[in-house]
Amino acid sequence: MTQVKEQDLLQYLRKKRAGQNAKIGIMIAKKIKNKKGKNKVFVGWSKCKLTADVFDKDIGRLIAEGRIASRVEKGKKEKKEKVPPSIKPQLKAFVERCKLYFKTTEVKVT
Repeated sequence: MTQVKEQDLLQYLRKKRAGQNAKIGIMIAKKIKNKKGKNKVFVGWSKCKLTADVFDKDIGRLIAEGRIASRVEKGKKEKKEKVPPSIKPQLKAFVERCKLYFKTTEVKVT
């Protein structure tokens, strides 16, 4: 498993379950230099299926980082997966947080 670097941003997706805020997923933002030498910010996400899965933060990180890596490797040719509607509000807030943290206006969700 890769460690979160200083320039990475991480946030857990949460949902109220049995009176507690249970972790159900993860969002990671990374600033990566592209082939042209420009820094770009990419957001990867992972969400467990609540009826069948139990959230594991290590597996969630691997999935989110894998989405970022595949998008960076293949560029715009890569077909990105649809974001589940249940996490769109949290993802939108996370993207706004990324814009402030990385001081940029362009954040790509993978």
